[in-house]
Amino acid sequence: LRLTDSGIDFAVLDVNLGRENVYPVAERLTARGIPFLFATGYGRSGLEPAWRDRPVIQKPFRRELLAEAMQVALQ
Repeated sequence: LRLTDSGIDFAVLDVNLGRENVYPVAERLTARGIPFLFATGYGRSGLEPAWRDRPVIQKPFRRELLAEAMQVALQ
């Protein structure tokens, strides 16, 4: 996926992607002004400190909590 191919209005980013993390994608989304939230099994404490002010939802989560977190991210 290339962010320059956009069409992306919003993203839910799983923090850990195997042996890599998603922060480079978060940086690119931020630069393009695309709202997103993080999903992690560790909650806010699972984020690197620089990203802890961003919306986060702890896995596993219910659909209703995802909707609430998305509303926060879109504000």
